[in-house]
Amino acid sequence: METQVAATQPEINIIAPENLRWPYPMFRRLLLEEPVFYDKNTGSWVVSRYEDVNALLRDARMSADRYVALADTVPPEQKEMNSYIVKSLSMFMLNVENPTHFRLRNLTNRSFTPKSIAAMRPSAHVVVNELLDAVQPRGHMDVVADLAYPMPIKFICGILGMPVEDMGLIKQLSDDVSVYIGSAGKAAGCIPPAYHAIVEFSKLFRPLVEARRKEPKDDLISSMVTTRVDGDSLSDDEVIANCILFLVAGFETVTNLIACGTLALLEHPDQLELLKRDSRLMEGAIDEMLRYYPPVNRTARLCVEDIPLRGKVIKKGQIVVLMLGAGNRDPSEYPDPDRFDIARENRSRPLSFGGGHHFCIGSHLARMEGEVALGALLQRMPNLRLATQEVEWRGNSRFRGLRALPVSF
Repeated sequence: METQVAATQPEINIIAPENLRWPYPMFRRLLLEEPVFYDKNTGSWVVSRYEDVNALLRDARMSADRYVALADTVPPEQKEMNSYIVKSLSMFMLNVENPTHFRLRNLTNRSFTPKSIAAMRPSAHVVVNELLDAVQPRGHMDVVADLAYPMPIKFICGILGMPVEDMGLIKQLSDDVSVYIGSAGKAAGCIPPAYHAIVEFSKLFRPLVEARRKEPKDDLISSMVTTRVDGDSLSDDEVIANCILFLVAGFETVTNLIACGTLALLEHPDQLELLKRDSRLMEGAIDEMLRYYPPVNRTARLCVEDIPLRGKVIKKGQIVVLMLGAGNRDPSEYPDPDRFDIARENRSRPLSFGGGHHFCIGSHLARMEGEVALGALLQRMPNLRLATQEVEWRGNSRFRGLRALPVSF
């Protein structure tokens, strides 16, 4: 096995800074040359083709409960902090398998039904219009700082019933947890900040959870603490853990969707004009934005049973990195994959929200937020145009977004 790995190892580093900033040349090379390979830099298998990624997301031999497998790589002085992080992450429905996953999702799903999300749309409009009111007289804005960043965090704080004045703190704590999740705990120095972030999040959420148990309100935390299914309910710790999940995942992904979606439209004026002429294309436009510039470029699984794939064998106990962003640019699934086309005839679901029973529970909510934000932006700023020659990308190997997006209108 070692000989096979060495013989097939390409000179590709999926976490090299240049590949994090602009991964598309790497994606093309992976798809054409090495759709399945063992990466010595990360100690994991890397899978990139749409067909394979989509299948493995649904494969029972792939487990989302992967953080415990990384415990041996943690520095001794950080093991206690890492154990605390892993304990919290093990209550994220994103990171557990059935029957625990089914139980958590079943107890939470009621808050994310189409009816529930439709009821949240007016609140999203209020938040977006308040933000655009503040910048419209200026004639210019930074889409990231003025809209894409504050919109989802204000909105999520609102539906959770959290004070909006905590927004700055929540952003920093979310970033610290995001770095840990995005690197599977391997980013240099990520364990102490993530530990302290989860501790602080718990301090913020626990009083809210206790208060909603005594006196429920019309918010997401109340829904989570009052839901009963066959006599079962979520514990306080489970509610807190999944509130952290909703904040971290919901904030980061929606910020990236709004900012990168705006960039994609401005880079393709013909598509921008098409969408402005026919707002009915917005649903397809959101799909294409998620495919073209996905907010999440990869996810990972733990192999729990040997899996043969394209002449290789992924062994039990090995980590598998599923390259969602590469799959979204696979020419065998999307003809002319580097073309941005909001009316694309091939409407295969992009991989950006995952798949299988771990398909993102908040995907419809994220789409709704994107539709509201981008719809209002295009309607209120019809002469929107880029005010920079070059944009700067940020993020880790999982999440990817823009540092800023200056525009004028």
